[in-house]
Amino acid sequence: MLRASGIEWDLRKVDHYECYDEFDWEVQWQKEGDSLARYLVRISEMTESIKIIQHALEGIPGGPYENLEIRRFDRVKDTVWNEFDYRFISKKPPPTFELSKQELYARVEAPKGELGIFF
Repeated sequence: MLRASGIEWDLRKVDHYECYDEFDWEVQWQKEGDSLARYLVRISEMTESIKIIQHALEGIPGGPYENLEIRRFDRVKDTVWNEFDYRFISKKPPPTFELSKQELYARVEAPKGELGIFF
């Protein structure tokens, strides 16, 4: 709703997380603020997503490859890599805010805008 109301806000551009800085893409926005503007933003975001995917595919090096992790997983059935802590490994962690001890807030760009998680 924010981007459909004339504000160019996207955490991937603002906080520079993951590898989105390596790709050429623009924040999609409209100024009208109505349902049609939200629809047009969503459609434009899909087009930008395709551009990001195409840039990512161009960056994959060519040549033969071998997935060595598959061999390791075949040998060890109950590996630590299957646990919850390793399911969301990324290139750079999302930005977090400094809060009091035992509290954590993280935010990421989700399909319908900013997603904030507070623990």
